Amino acid sequence: MVKFIKNDVLWSDKTMKMGDRLREERLKRGWSQVYVAKQLGLKRSSTYANWEYSLRDPSKEVMAKLASLFEVTIDYLVTGNMPSQRLVQQYTTVQQDNKLIINTDGLNEADIEFLKEQVELLRRRANSFQQST
Repeated sequence: MVKFIKNDVLWSDKTMKMGDRLREERLKRGWSQVYVAKQLGLKRSSTYANWEYSLRDPSKEVMAKLASLFEVTIDYLVTGNMPSQRLVQQYTTVQQDNKLIINTDGLNEADIEFLKEQVELLRRRANSFQQST
């Protein structure tokens, strides 16, 4: 999956559907579909599976529960846009590992330069965030 930064927001590849993001968040935590379904109070795990396979969409109420469970925003689940606060948190974690990997395949020089500027901006924000806590 390709992610990029624009205007202080981490953008996921727009070809990803909400079901892909649900699956990504679940797998990131090592959870099964059955576990997530139980956490949501669903009687059948197939209901949750249908959301991951993008066969059906959850209700607004369930979207709020999913966002809470995965500790993301509803906007992220629907659009893939991640607010910069979470991005800084993720960057700080990556920084602690001293690793930052950006796939620049298919990007032109201007886009790569933009990414470099955004990474530097994140470094400054992460440092100021760490100093304020």
